[in-house]
Amino acid sequence: MCFVHRSRLKGDMMSLFKNEDSLHRISSFRIVDERGTLEEGVGSGVTRDVIATFWQQLFAATMVGDREKVPCIRHDFQKSEWTAIGRVLVFGFKEVNYFPISLSKAFLASCLFGEESIDDEFLLSSFRFYITSEERETFDKIRKGDCESDDDDVLDFLGNYKTFTMPTKGNINSLLSELAHQELIQKPRYVAQCWVPVLAELQQYPEFSSTSGLHDCFSAKMPSAKKTARMLQSQPVNEAESQCLDYLKKFIRSLDAPALGTFLKFTTGSDIQPERLEVSFTSMDGYLRRPIAHTCGPLLELPRTYRSYSELAEEFTSLLREKGAWGFNIV
Repeated sequence: MCFVHRSRLKGDMMSLFKNEDSLHRISSFRIVDERGTLEEGVGSGVTRDVIATFWQQLFAATMVGDREKVPCIRHDFQKSEWTAIGRVLVFGFKEVNYFPISLSKAFLASCLFGEESIDDEFLLSSFRFYITSEERETFDKIRKGDCESDDDDVLDFLGNYKTFTMPTKGNINSLLSELAHQELIQKPRYVAQCWVPVLAELQQYPEFSSTSGLHDCFSAKMPSAKKTARMLQSQPVNEAESQCLDYLKKFIRSLDAPALGTFLKFTTGSDIQPERLEVSFTSMDGYLRRPIAHTCGPLLELPRTYRSYSELAEEFTSLLREKGAWGFNIV
Protein backbone atom coordinates (compact mmCIF):
# COMPACT_ATOMS: atom_id res chain seq x y z
CA MET A 1 0.00 0.00 0.00
CA CYS A 2 1.25 3.48 -0.93
CA PHE A 3 0.38 6.78 0.75
CA VAL A 4 -0.23 9.96 -1.26
CA HIS A 5 -0.98 13.46 -0.04
CA ARG A 6 -4.02 15.08 -1.61
CA SER A 7 -2.30 18.49 -1.71
CA ARG A 8 0.65 17.13 -3.71
CA LEU A 9 -0.91 14.08 -5.31
CA LYS A 10 0.54 14.58 -8.80
CA GLY A 11 4.09 14.85 -7.50
CA ASP A 12 3.70 11.88 -5.15
CA MET A 13 2.34 9.70 -7.95
CA MET A 14 5.12 10.60 -10.34
CA SER A 15 7.73 9.83 -7.70
CA LEU A 16 6.15 6.42 -7.04
CA PHE A 17 5.89 5.47 -10.71
CA LYS A 18 9.42 6.50 -11.64
CA ASN A 19 10.44 3.16 -10.19
CA GLU A 20 10.73 0.56 -12.97
CA ASP A 21 9.03 -2.04 -10.75
CA SER A 22 6.09 0.22 -9.86
CA LEU A 23 3.55 -1.61 -12.04
CA HIS A 24 4.25 -4.82 -10.13
CA ARG A 25 4.93 -3.33 -6.71
CA ILE A 26 2.01 -0.92 -6.25
CA SER A 27 -1.43 -2.35 -5.57
CA SER A 28 -3.46 0.21 -3.57
CA PHE A 29 -3.42 3.69 -2.04
CA ARG A 30 -4.37 5.59 1.08
CA ILE A 31 -4.86 9.34 0.97
CA VAL A 32 -3.52 11.87 3.47
CA ASP A 33 -5.63 15.04 3.53
CA GLU A 34 -4.50 18.68 3.66
CA ARG A 35 -4.38 18.55 7.48
CA GLY A 36 -2.08 15.53 7.48
CA THR A 37 -4.87 13.16 8.56
CA LEU A 38 -5.28 9.76 6.96
CA GLU A 39 -8.61 9.65 5.10
CA GLU A 40 -11.01 6.80 5.87
CA GLY A 41 -11.50 5.51 2.34
CA VAL A 42 -9.90 2.21 1.34
CA GLY A 43 -10.12 -0.17 -1.61
CA SER A 44 -10.62 0.17 -5.35
CA GLY A 45 -12.72 3.33 -4.99
CA VAL A 46 -9.73 5.12 -3.48
CA THR A 47 -7.52 3.91 -6.32
CA ARG A 48 -9.98 5.24 -8.91
CA ASP A 49 -10.14 8.56 -7.07
CA VAL A 50 -6.33 8.82 -6.93
CA ILE A 51 -5.89 7.97 -10.61
CA ALA A 52 -8.71 10.29 -11.77
CA THR A 53 -7.41 13.18 -9.66
CA PHE A 54 -3.87 12.61 -10.96
CA TRP A 55 -5.03 12.94 -14.56
CA GLN A 56 -7.16 15.99 -13.82
CA GLN A 57 -4.13 17.73 -12.32
CA LEU A 58 -1.86 16.53 -15.12
CA PHE A 59 -4.17 17.79 -17.88
CA ALA A 60 -4.18 21.23 -16.29
CA ALA A 61 -0.39 21.37 -15.87
CA THR A 62 1.19 19.59 -18.83
CA MET A 63 -1.26 19.20 -21.72
CA VAL A 64 -2.93 21.37 -24.34
CA GLY A 65 -6.16 20.99 -26.29
CA ASP A 66 -9.86 21.42 -25.77
CA ARG A 67 -11.80 18.15 -25.37
CA GLU A 68 -8.86 15.98 -26.46
CA LYS A 69 -5.39 16.92 -25.25
CA VAL A 70 -1.77 16.15 -26.08
CA PRO A 71 1.30 16.52 -23.85
CA CYS A 72 3.32 19.69 -24.26
CA ILE A 73 7.06 19.73 -23.72
CA ARG A 74 8.35 21.37 -20.54
CA HIS A 75 11.95 21.78 -19.42
CA ASP A 76 11.24 20.18 -16.03
CA PHE A 77 9.71 17.02 -17.52
CA GLN A 78 12.37 14.70 -18.85
CA LYS A 79 12.25 11.03 -19.86
CA SER A 80 11.80 9.76 -16.30
CA GLU A 81 8.77 11.99 -15.72
CA TRP A 82 7.02 11.11 -19.00
CA THR A 83 7.75 7.43 -18.54
CA ALA A 84 6.25 7.58 -15.04
CA ILE A 85 3.09 9.14 -16.48
CA GLY A 86 2.86 6.33 -19.03
CA ARG A 87 3.08 3.80 -16.21
CA VAL A 88 0.23 5.52 -14.35
CA LEU A 89 -1.89 5.21 -17.50
CA VAL A 90 -1.19 1.46 -17.73
CA PHE A 91 -1.72 0.94 -14.00
CA GLY A 92 -5.06 2.74 -13.97
CA PHE A 93 -6.47 0.63 -16.77
CA LYS A 94 -5.17 -2.70 -15.47
CA GLU A 95 -6.13 -2.18 -11.83
CA VAL A 96 -9.44 -0.27 -11.93
CA ASN A 97 -10.35 -0.06 -15.64
CA TYR A 98 -9.75 3.70 -15.62
CA PHE A 99 -8.64 5.39 -18.82
CA PRO A 100 -8.20 9.16 -19.30
CA ILE A 101 -10.52 9.82 -22.24
CA SER A 102 -9.39 13.44 -22.51
CA LEU A 103 -6.16 12.23 -24.12
CA SER A 104 -6.01 12.59 -27.89
CA LYS A 105 -7.03 9.38 -29.68
CA ALA A 106 -4.64 10.09 -32.54
CA PHE A 107 -1.71 10.70 -30.21
CA LEU A 108 -2.42 7.47 -28.33
CA ALA A 109 -2.78 5.55 -31.60
CA SER A 110 0.66 6.82 -32.65
CA CYS A 111 2.09 5.48 -29.37
CA LEU A 112 0.37 2.11 -29.67
CA PHE A 113 0.42 1.35 -33.40
CA GLY A 114 2.69 3.92 -35.07
CA GLU A 115 1.56 6.88 -37.14
CA GLU A 116 1.29 4.73 -40.28
CA SER A 117 -1.81 3.09 -38.78
CA ILE A 118 -3.70 6.40 -38.58
CA ASP A 119 -5.78 7.31 -41.61
CA ASP A 120 -6.92 10.85 -42.38
CA GLU A 121 -10.45 10.34 -41.05
CA PHE A 122 -9.22 9.08 -37.67
CA LEU A 123 -6.64 11.88 -37.47
CA LEU A 124 -9.12 14.63 -38.35
CA SER A 125 -11.82 13.31 -36.00
CA SER A 126 -9.33 13.55 -33.15
CA PHE A 127 -8.09 16.98 -34.28
CA ARG A 128 -11.68 18.22 -34.29
CA PHE A 129 -11.87 17.75 -30.52
CA TYR A 130 -8.37 19.14 -29.96
CA ILE A 131 -9.22 22.57 -31.35
CA THR A 132 -11.44 25.09 -29.56
CA SER A 133 -15.23 25.15 -29.92
CA GLU A 134 -15.08 28.31 -32.08
CA GLU A 135 -12.42 26.76 -34.32
CA ARG A 136 -14.55 23.60 -34.48
CA GLU A 137 -17.36 25.55 -36.14
CA THR A 138 -14.99 26.77 -38.85
CA PHE A 139 -13.46 23.29 -39.17
CA ASP A 140 -16.90 21.77 -39.76
CA LYS A 141 -17.76 24.37 -42.39
CA ILE A 142 -14.50 23.66 -44.22
CA ARG A 143 -15.15 19.93 -44.15
CA LYS A 144 -18.67 20.42 -45.49
CA GLY A 145 -17.54 22.89 -48.15
CA ASP A 146 -19.79 25.59 -46.70
CA CYS A 147 -17.22 28.40 -46.78
CA GLU A 148 -14.64 29.90 -49.12
CA SER A 149 -10.96 29.20 -48.60
CA ASP A 150 -10.23 32.95 -48.28
CA ASP A 151 -12.97 33.52 -45.71
CA ASP A 152 -11.71 35.54 -42.71
CA ASP A 153 -12.69 32.81 -40.26
CA VAL A 154 -10.78 30.24 -42.31
CA LEU A 155 -7.68 32.42 -42.51
CA ASP A 156 -7.83 33.16 -38.77
CA PHE A 157 -8.21 29.46 -37.96
CA LEU A 158 -5.30 28.40 -40.15
CA GLY A 159 -3.22 31.31 -38.89
CA ASN A 160 -3.59 30.10 -35.32
CA TYR A 161 -1.51 27.07 -36.30
CA LYS A 162 1.05 29.03 -38.35
CA THR A 163 0.08 27.75 -41.77
CA PHE A 164 2.65 28.78 -44.40
CA THR A 165 0.55 27.87 -47.44
CA MET A 166 -2.23 30.04 -48.85
CA PRO A 167 -5.45 27.99 -48.72
CA THR A 168 -7.36 27.23 -51.90
CA LYS A 169 -10.39 25.12 -52.65
CA GLY A 170 -8.06 22.41 -53.93
CA ASN A 171 -5.68 22.22 -50.96
CA ILE A 172 -7.78 23.19 -47.93
CA ASN A 173 -8.53 19.63 -46.79
CA SER A 174 -4.89 18.63 -47.21
CA LEU A 175 -3.92 21.61 -45.05
CA LEU A 176 -6.27 20.40 -42.30
CA SER A 177 -4.65 16.95 -42.35
CA GLU A 178 -1.17 18.49 -42.22
CA LEU A 179 -2.14 20.71 -39.27
CA ALA A 180 -3.68 17.75 -37.44
CA HIS A 181 -0.50 15.75 -37.97
CA GLN A 182 1.60 18.68 -36.77
CA GLU A 183 -0.38 19.19 -33.55
CA LEU A 184 -1.21 15.59 -32.59
CA ILE A 185 1.74 13.59 -33.92
CA GLN A 186 4.76 15.79 -34.53
CA LYS A 187 4.73 18.15 -31.54
CA PRO A 188 4.31 15.46 -28.82
CA ARG A 189 6.66 12.98 -30.56
CA TYR A 190 9.24 12.99 -27.74
CA VAL A 191 6.55 12.00 -25.24
CA ALA A 192 5.33 9.29 -27.62
CA GLN A 193 8.85 7.86 -27.75
CA CYS A 194 8.85 7.70 -23.93
CA TRP A 195 5.44 6.02 -23.85
CA VAL A 196 5.84 3.44 -26.63
CA PRO A 197 7.67 0.76 -24.58
CA VAL A 198 5.40 1.31 -21.55
CA LEU A 199 2.06 1.30 -23.38
CA ALA A 200 2.99 -1.84 -25.32
CA GLU A 201 1.70 -3.78 -22.30
CA LEU A 202 -1.82 -2.59 -23.09
CA GLN A 203 -1.91 -4.21 -26.52
CA GLN A 204 -2.91 -7.53 -24.98
CA TYR A 205 -6.37 -5.99 -24.39
CA PRO A 206 -8.95 -5.71 -27.22
CA GLU A 207 -9.40 -2.00 -26.54
CA PHE A 208 -5.77 -1.36 -27.55
CA SER A 209 -5.28 -3.85 -30.36
CA SER A 210 -6.45 -1.56 -33.19
CA THR A 211 -7.54 2.00 -33.90
CA SER A 212 -11.17 0.82 -34.07
CA GLY A 213 -10.82 -0.80 -30.64
CA LEU A 214 -9.35 2.43 -29.27
CA HIS A 215 -12.24 4.42 -30.75
CA ASP A 216 -14.77 2.03 -29.19
CA CYS A 217 -12.99 2.30 -25.82
CA PHE A 218 -13.29 6.09 -25.87
CA SER A 219 -16.95 5.90 -26.85
CA ALA A 220 -17.79 3.42 -24.09
CA LYS A 221 -16.04 5.46 -21.39
CA MET A 222 -17.40 8.84 -22.48
CA PRO A 223 -20.02 9.70 -19.83
CA SER A 224 -23.53 10.84 -20.66
CA ALA A 225 -26.56 11.49 -18.48
CA LYS A 226 -28.64 9.05 -20.48
CA LYS A 227 -26.11 6.21 -20.14
CA THR A 228 -25.66 6.92 -16.44
CA ALA A 229 -29.40 6.78 -15.72
CA ARG A 230 -29.70 3.53 -17.64
CA MET A 231 -26.82 1.76 -15.88
CA LEU A 232 -28.42 2.10 -12.41
CA GLN A 233 -29.07 -1.32 -10.88
CA SER A 234 -31.66 -1.49 -8.13
CA GLN A 235 -34.48 -3.63 -6.78
CA PRO A 236 -37.00 -1.33 -5.06
CA VAL A 237 -39.46 -3.26 -2.89
CA ASN A 238 -42.16 -0.65 -2.41
CA GLU A 239 -43.68 2.45 -3.96
CA ALA A 240 -41.54 4.86 -1.95
CA GLU A 241 -38.30 3.26 -3.18
CA SER A 242 -39.52 3.15 -6.79
CA GLN A 243 -40.46 6.81 -6.60
CA CYS A 244 -37.09 7.84 -5.15
CA LEU A 245 -35.28 5.85 -7.84
CA ASP A 246 -37.28 7.72 -10.48
CA TYR A 247 -36.33 11.01 -8.80
CA LEU A 248 -32.66 9.99 -8.98
CA LYS A 249 -32.88 9.12 -12.68
CA LYS A 250 -34.59 12.44 -13.40
CA PHE A 251 -31.90 14.29 -11.47
CA ILE A 252 -29.10 12.53 -13.38
CA ARG A 253 -30.72 13.38 -16.72
CA SER A 254 -30.80 17.06 -15.68
CA LEU A 255 -27.02 17.26 -15.18
CA ASP A 256 -24.75 19.04 -17.64
CA ALA A 257 -21.32 17.58 -18.45
CA PRO A 258 -19.32 19.14 -15.55
CA ALA A 259 -22.01 18.28 -12.98
CA LEU A 260 -22.28 14.73 -14.33
CA GLY A 261 -18.52 14.33 -13.92
CA THR A 262 -18.81 15.45 -10.31
CA PHE A 263 -21.71 13.05 -9.72
CA LEU A 264 -19.69 10.15 -11.13
CA LYS A 265 -16.65 11.12 -9.05
CA PHE A 266 -18.89 11.12 -5.97
CA THR A 267 -20.52 7.77 -6.67
CA THR A 268 -17.71 5.80 -8.34
CA GLY A 269 -14.45 7.60 -7.57
CA SER A 270 -13.78 8.50 -11.22
CA ASP A 271 -15.14 10.78 -13.93
CA ILE A 272 -15.61 8.18 -16.70
CA GLN A 273 -18.70 6.16 -17.54
CA PRO A 274 -18.98 3.13 -15.23
CA GLU A 275 -20.48 -0.16 -16.35
CA ARG A 276 -22.94 -0.15 -13.47
CA LEU A 277 -23.96 1.64 -10.28
CA GLU A 278 -25.93 -0.25 -7.68
CA VAL A 279 -28.55 1.64 -5.68
CA SER A 280 -29.85 0.48 -2.31
CA PHE A 281 -32.18 2.32 0.06
CA THR A 282 -31.99 3.66 3.60
CA SER A 283 -34.60 5.11 5.96
CA MET A 284 -32.58 8.24 6.87
CA ASP A 285 -34.77 11.31 7.36
CA GLY A 286 -34.61 14.81 8.75
CA TYR A 287 -31.18 16.32 9.40
CA LEU A 288 -29.53 12.90 9.06
CA ARG A 289 -30.83 12.29 5.55
CA ARG A 290 -28.15 12.15 2.88
CA PRO A 291 -27.03 9.91 0.02
CA ILE A 292 -23.95 7.85 0.87
CA ALA A 293 -21.57 6.51 -1.79
CA HIS A 294 -19.45 3.37 -1.50
CA THR A 295 -17.09 3.78 -4.43
CA CYS A 296 -15.58 0.30 -4.22
CA GLY A 297 -18.91 -1.25 -5.31
CA PRO A 298 -19.77 1.16 -6.64
CA LEU A 299 -22.90 1.43 -4.49
CA LEU A 300 -25.12 4.43 -3.72
CA GLU A 301 -27.27 4.33 -0.57
CA LEU A 302 -30.29 6.47 -1.37
CA PRO A 303 -32.83 7.55 1.28
CA ARG A 304 -36.32 6.33 0.48
CA THR A 305 -37.77 9.29 2.41
CA TYR A 306 -37.72 11.93 -0.34
CA ARG A 307 -41.27 13.21 -0.73
CA SER A 308 -40.66 15.06 -3.99
CA TYR A 309 -38.14 15.41 -6.77
CA SER A 310 -37.20 18.89 -5.59
CA GLU A 311 -36.11 17.52 -2.17
CA LEU A 312 -33.73 15.03 -3.76
CA ALA A 313 -32.45 17.55 -6.31
CA GLU A 314 -31.78 20.15 -3.59
CA GLU A 315 -29.82 17.76 -1.37
CA PHE A 316 -27.85 16.21 -4.22
CA THR A 317 -27.01 19.61 -5.69
CA SER A 318 -25.72 20.73 -2.30
CA LEU A 319 -23.51 17.64 -2.12
CA LEU A 320 -22.09 18.17 -5.59
CA ARG A 321 -21.23 21.76 -4.74
CA GLU A 322 -19.03 20.71 -1.87
CA LYS A 323 -15.33 20.99 -2.54
CA GLY A 324 -13.57 17.69 -3.14
CA ALA A 325 -15.05 14.26 -3.75
CA TRP A 326 -14.00 12.96 -0.33
CA GLY A 327 -16.24 15.51 1.37
CA PHE A 328 -19.16 13.45 0.08
CA ASN A 329 -19.39 10.81 2.81
CA ILE A 330 -17.69 8.29 0.49
CA VAL A 331 -16.84 4.98 2.11
